[in-house]
Amino acid sequence: MRAATPRPVVSGTTLRFVSLVAAVLGTSVYAFGSLYFLLPEHSATGLVTFLRCAEAYRHALPAPDADVDTYVAAAERARQGAIACMAPIDRPRAAWVLVGLLLLLTVAAALHLATPWWIRRRGRLVEITADGFPRLHAELIRLSTVAGLDRPPAFLLDPAAGAPGGLAFGRVGRYAVRINAGLVPLAVTDPGAFRAVVLHELAHLRNRDVDLTYAVVALWRAFVAVALVPLVVLTVYPPVLADPGRVPWAWDDVVDDYWPWDFVDYGTRMVQGSVRALLFVAVVYLARNAVLRARETYADARAADFGAGTDLRRVVATATGQPAPGWRRRLGRFGVHPTTAARMAAIDDPPHVHRPRFGELFVAGLTTMIAFTGLSHYAGIALPHAGPTGSRVAAWVIAPVVTAILGAVAWRAWQSPGSSADRIGRLVTATLGFSLGWLVGDLVSLTTPAGDWGFFGTSSTGGRAPLGAAPVMDGYGVDSALVAAVLLTGGMLAQAGVLAAAARTWSARGATGRWAWGAGAAVTAVPFALWITTWFDTRTVPSLVGHLYSIGSTDLARVGVDIWQGPGFALLTLFYAPLEIFGGRSLAVPALAVAWLYPLAAGLRPQWWRMPSPASPPRGGTPDSMPESLLTVATPAADQATGTAVDGRATGTAAPAADRATGIATPAHEPPAATARSVDDRPTGTAAAVDGRPAGAVPVAAAPSGPGPVHQDPASDDPRLGEGVRAALRVALLGAAGFAVALLAARAAIRLFAPERAGAADFSGYFYYCEIAAVTLVQAVVGGVLAARRRPLGLVLGQFAAMIVAVLATVAVVGAQTLGGCVAAFRLSRSTCAPPDDLPWALGLLRTLAVEGALAALLAGAAVVVASAVARRLPALVGVTGATGRRAWSATLLVLLLGVGGLAARGAYAFEEPTTVPTAAPRSSEPAPVPPGPAGPGRPLTSAEATAVVEAAERGLPALWQRKAEDEPDEDDPSDDDRYDPPGCRSLGIGAYQEKLEPQKRASAGANLTNGGNLASTTLYVGVTSYAAPVPESVLRDAERQQIGCPRFTVTSATGFQLAYEVHPASAPDLGGQAWRMDYDISTVSGPPIRGRLAEVTVRVDHSLVTVSMVAVGEPLDEALLTASLRRAVAALPR
Repeated sequence: MRAATPRPVVSGTTLRFVSLVAAVLGTSVYAFGSLYFLLPEHSATGLVTFLRCAEAYRHALPAPDADVDTYVAAAERARQGAIACMAPIDRPRAAWVLVGLLLLLTVAAALHLATPWWIRRRGRLVEITADGFPRLHAELIRLSTVAGLDRPPAFLLDPAAGAPGGLAFGRVGRYAVRINAGLVPLAVTDPGAFRAVVLHELAHLRNRDVDLTYAVVALWRAFVAVALVPLVVLTVYPPVLADPGRVPWAWDDVVDDYWPWDFVDYGTRMVQGSVRALLFVAVVYLARNAVLRARETYADARAADFGAGTDLRRVVATATGQPAPGWRRRLGRFGVHPTTAARMAAIDDPPHVHRPRFGELFVAGLTTMIAFTGLSHYAGIALPHAGPTGSRVAAWVIAPVVTAILGAVAWRAWQSPGSSADRIGRLVTATLGFSLGWLVGDLVSLTTPAGDWGFFGTSSTGGRAPLGAAPVMDGYGVDSALVAAVLLTGGMLAQAGVLAAAARTWSARGATGRWAWGAGAAVTAVPFALWITTWFDTRTVPSLVGHLYSIGSTDLARVGVDIWQGPGFALLTLFYAPLEIFGGRSLAVPALAVAWLYPLAAGLRPQWWRMPSPASPPRGGTPDSMPESLLTVATPAADQATGTAVDGRATGTAAPAADRATGIATPAHEPPAATARSVDDRPTGTAAAVDGRPAGAVPVAAAPSGPGPVHQDPASDDPRLGEGVRAALRVALLGAAGFAVALLAARAAIRLFAPERAGAADFSGYFYYCEIAAVTLVQAVVGGVLAARRRPLGLVLGQFAAMIVAVLATVAVVGAQTLGGCVAAFRLSRSTCAPPDDLPWALGLLRTLAVEGALAALLAGAAVVVASAVARRLPALVGVTGATGRRAWSATLLVLLLGVGGLAARGAYAFEEPTTVPTAAPRSSEPAPVPPGPAGPGRPLTSAEATAVVEAAERGLPALWQRKAEDEPDEDDPSDDDRYDPPGCRSLGIGAYQEKLEPQKRASAGANLTNGGNLASTTLYVGVTSYAAPVPESVLRDAERQQIGCPRFTVTSATGFQLAYEVHPASAPDLGGQAWRMDYDISTVSGPPIRGRLAEVTVRVDHSLVTVSMVAVGEPLDEALLTASLRRAVAALPR
């Protein structure tokens, strides 16, 4: 009899079922949301409302270089305005989606409940009873006992099925197994094959996958009927509901009537949406097949544990026959049934099927991200809110699912055979697959608008952080995407690490049941929800996720705080926006504490809470739960009466002798001794010896309890876990005491050697940041020391010690301030000798130290672990030997790691506050602005003077800029053949506001310049026109009125090329006598998608108009260069 494989807390079948549910949920959300707009009564208003609200949102957004306070306030007003604008269609659509999901689940539930009835009715099944089939029924009951079932299922005969097979089906409490008529003769002719087939079907019941299997089938059928088919029909043939008699191939009439406003844009959206929908329908289909494949391999592994491995191999090999050729064999890996090789591997090595795998977790991550984005989107539009609550609501729903998945992976990895390094490797590989699935799901999410690319950024997230020296960044960024991916992966690994530590400690205490897994998933779901919400809300904003910031003088002045900016102030105030957002959550600190306390709580288990007594075996009759003595009893009387042959040998009459040998009464229908097999499939019988003792004398405790050694981990009475906690307390107390002593010494030294600075009002803020940095450094050292000395729980103990240091350091800081008020030698500012009374400030300090210290301890501990792992492998490669050499090598690697981290931080952040604001597009340093010149000469300019003005603007351009050739056509100039829609906007497009001045024109000059780009380029035009009389103010006022009357228009060239213009008013610089500015957003209507920005500024100075315009295609518009060129041109006007 082979040692049985214990059932994992969550099998691969359950994980795949969760993946399927998540995929169906996310895809159905998209399908029902699309169906809402495809209905005739909604299609007429939906897109128009969306375009109107999007235009209003863009108009309400502030300029990227606006004042910080103005920018933040205007951006929030724009967001709230967009929510209010879209509410009339968003909330009914969300209700429609909810009703659709309920309908889908109702149909799935009905199909699931009706399936057993349909199987019985369709097959005209006949129940196998003891009266009608005495021998067959007795053998089936005996095999149910072998399978360890509490009660046997109902066995039903299918008289029309000639194949030697069976089927397990039913619901909880009413399970049944169909026995094909072709299988019954094998009970006599080939009893081994008969047992193998029946035990395989009973293994489905023992694995509890029957309900999941038919729920999968029902869910897939309901998804196809309720969501997929209506979506396909309405997408391909929209007027089927409004006018079902319409000829389906008359597309021109259909489109003109159904989408009269924009056929081309609809086609683009339909193709993009359809491709994504087809992709995720394929994901749903493959997830369904994965569940059905997994249940078969798990049943094979369980049947092999029952002792049917050899016969089952023979049955599988006979049933599969010749493998399919070529591509059919490769596609078979994704079908409903597992391949022969996979089934053979499960039979030969049952523990192998329980190991977590990269592909399994990749699909789980992909589908859970689909569900998360869909829930986040519709929760955001359905719930009344004043902030981004959609992701928060979705996070509280998805977080328990994710932590349950990662917890199951941790437990399965830890229960798998092999060394600790092998188990950790499996856990890391599976977690990386889950993280990659999340990232891919974010990229192709069905709720992501076209043109937005998940963590790579979106077209609407460009801008800057609300800081004085923050750079203006584009909405897309590869570097910020890499940072976002690293953050997600690191968070997933940290989550899996905590759960793996819990699996180590709690499994060593005998808590291998589902309650331990569920408790771990529950307590870690809270920090995961807080963290994943922060990541999801910031991942698409490069200015937040891809940059480090420091507090500068501009920020201090804005909030009215005066802080001395002493040595290293920029480094001391360095912060990362997502970390600050996470730390600002009210539950961040207690949630972090509960997460790492759970693994350590295994050492606090009370004495009365122990493993089950060996004298009380668990239920069931499988080798992993049945006493060995019960496996060695002889054939019961009922089996003797049937005369059933087992393994080709007739059941003997050795029952009395066996019963006398064991001293145990034989219960009814107990398995015969001949069915028990050793690991090498040698018959054990009643005389088989185990460890030199008769089989009947083997105690229950001798049965293997699970694969893989666990003696190396802290056990229930092993003092190592408690000693590790005590060591962590000692290290934390030592670190906190060192900080307290250093704090008092620093206060005394400053008071003694720099009394003028100690008494300054602006010094306390600087010293506060120094205190935070010192505590964080202590926490990093504590985490590194514990990781080096207390592996494998060193990282968890480091978190515990970092929290202790945070609490004690907060007490030390508050106590030092109080002591300073009473003792002048430690006083840094004016204070009174009174107990501390600012509890909110102290709690804020504790929250900062706890969050930043947890990260510092984790990073330091991980660096030590990596350095130690590398140090164990590389010395042999480089010829370093001896303990001293290895320590020197470890120290060198640690220094290198810290150096690389410092260089990375230095590369992402400039320690001095920049004097210019960089942008995402690299360019040469901008020239110094030239102050505007006088009002003008009081006369028209000559041609030479006009040319000199243009050349003055050109001289300050970067080196790579050059004039466009004279004969080179300027595609930006409108042509007489261009058509404007609406036609009234033509006057704005061709600059008709200057036409009435044309008779008075005396001199003009202009130049077109370019930066030489191809796919992305910027063109600058500088023009000067002078007239005989002073230019009246009404000219630019007319231009402003024309702009207001044409908020958007389309220009079609003679060749049919179309450009769409979105006009936005903008603030003109304070130059000359009058200035006017107009900005265009340009995009192609058809053909390749091209987007650009055009800004045109006109300044009136006496008799002249100076115009500078810039067109940027595929790159940000350079505001600084535009303004500087205009200032130089105006300054060059003669006096």
